[in-house]
Amino acid sequence: TMNEYLVMAIAADCIKRYYEMRNKEVLLSVGTAEYGPRVQQAIAESGLSAKEFCERKMNEYKETLNNAKVTYTDFSRNTELRHEISVNHIW
Repeated sequence: TMNEYLVMAIAADCIKRYYEMRNKEVLLSVGTAEYGPRVQQAIAESGLSAKEFCERKMNEYKETLNNAKVTYTDFSRNTELRHEISVNHIW
């Protein structure tokens, strides 16, 4: 759920800020996963297109992160080309 991801993002942000206070350069990348059975089921139940559903969820998550004052460096979606390229490079 979004709450689980928010808790992880807040924890990661705390670690990021800790190292930044020690003058370390830190990258915190957060984002959305837009695949899998749970997402497919939620899309089907929403009555929205997959694209519209994912756009709404991404915007909701970004708003939630911003409201929680999470200071991420990068926001990515696993449907982005850069994500696919990175995954293919690693695996």
